[in-house]
Amino acid sequence: MLLFVYARAFPDVVVKANRKIRESLPRRIGSLLYNIECRTLFDLSCWDINGTPKVFPRSFEALLELHSDDDIIDVEFNAVCRRREYPMIEVPIFSVRRHGGKSTTNYASALRMYVGAYRLFRKVRRRGQ
Repeated sequence: MLLFVYARAFPDVVVKANRKIRESLPRRIGSLLYNIECRTLFDLSCWDINGTPKVFPRSFEALLELHSDDDIIDVEFNAVCRRREYPMIEVPIFSVRRHGGKSTTNYASALRMYVGAYRLFRKVRRRGQ
């Protein structure tokens, strides 16, 4: 896979996917709004917050100690990278359809993600991290 080639070439960098094509217009708009929210709240430079897969060196131990176990784990991952100044590159992944499974994101789960990102921001800010 392309991400592993990048990880071998850049062993001290987080390498993550950046999906370039979404399934539908509402999904594209929802994803754009979510990414803008997370970029703004956590001062992130990456564009696809939920882009997977992610490959990182074992030495980036803080990424093995994430607290979230829900949809917010990707935001926490990116926020930790930013806070710890772990360098990151995004590899564009072009896809027009899913290769397996069905998206579990609907309007209710999208709302939980928007609210969850804000709650994580407040929690991180309270801790002063």
